[in-house]
This record gives sequence, structure tokens and C-alpha cells, in this order.
Amino acid sequence: MRKVVLLDLDDTINECGKQFWSLHEQHFGELIDQNDVIDWDLAKFSSKGKEVYHLFTTPGFFRSLELKRYAETLVKNLNERYDLYFVTDAPSGTSHCDEGLEFANPVADKRKWVEQHFPFFDASKIIFCAHKWMVIGDVLVDDKPATFYEFQKRGRPFILMDAPHNRSIETKYRAHSLEDVERMVNELLYEQNERS
Repeated sequence: MRKVVLLDLDDTINECGKQFWSLHEQHFGELIDQNDVIDWDLAKFSSKGKEVYHLFTTPGFFRSLELKRYAETLVKNLNERYDLYFVTDAPSGTSHCDEGLEFANPVADKRKWVEQHFPFFDASKIIFCAHKWMVIGDVLVDDKPATFYEFQKRGRPFILMDAPHNRSIETKYRAHSLEDVERMVNELLYEQNERS
């Protein structure tokens, strides 16, 4: 049986934060340097407070994110070698039947984004879930501190995608690039095979 690799989307293989803060500047006229965002709570860095989270429901936000460098190669290589799943959270959008609201469907946008950028990938293998520790795999690659701690508590393999908001975390498996991710996944899963 092939090993199962779980791979996050936002700020792991795409440039979600970059687009978010660009949109923030467009909407609110306030420039925030993404490198200064050293906490998961984005409201701490905007004068708009919690209102800033509404930017995630901007129609098409998740449809137009840029790929990180090496993302296509990484996904192709992992998909060929392992049983690969994307595991991602999606904020609430508006339903097509919510009258008077601009239509935003983050889940559909994420699915179409994957289909566009990785046409070789089986889009039915996208898992939408906020509680990623409930999904069983041999390793997860993600950038979220809370998810890292949940996996650590359970003794499960986790590769932390480096970002300003998670730099306080001490871990042997911190990836500074997607090439690092590929190397670490291969090392971790090779070690698991050796032990079994």
C-alpha cells in the first residue's frame, strides 16, 4: 500500500497571504507587510480588526491565487510516488440563494483552482476540513500553528511550511521551500518504511 501524504493549499503551495494583504490594501488603503504578520490572528495586524476576515469571502479570492515556485513539480512528484490528498479549510461564503449578496463560494473556487493548476490530480481527493488532525495520513504538510500542535500532541508526523506566523515553533521539520517539503516527505516516509 502506498503511503498517504496530506498537503495543505493556502500558504503551503499557494500565495494566499500575499493576495490577502494586497486585497486589504486595495479595500482599506492600509499597507501591511506580510513579513510583519507574526501571529495566526490576522485581526491583530489590521485597523479593521475582525472585519478583515470578510476579505476571504471576496468572490473569486481562492480562484485567483498564485502558485508558489516549484508547486506544480512538487504535486506531480508526490502524486506519482504516494497517495496524495489536499486537506484544506474553506471559510463560509454566500449561497447562490442568498438574495442581495455578492456570490462567493470558497469551496468551489478551491476545487476549480486545483483542477486548473493540477489537471493530472484527481480533484475528488480534496478534503475540506478545519480539524485536520481528524484526517489520517502518514504525514501532513501545513503552515498553521494550531494544527502543528494537535499533530504533535498525537505524535503524528508533520512538516511545517515556514511562514512569519509560525516562526516561534521549534521543529526539526521546518520547510523553507517546496523543494524542502519534497525532501522531508521522502525522508520521513523512507524512515517509516525502514521501521516497519
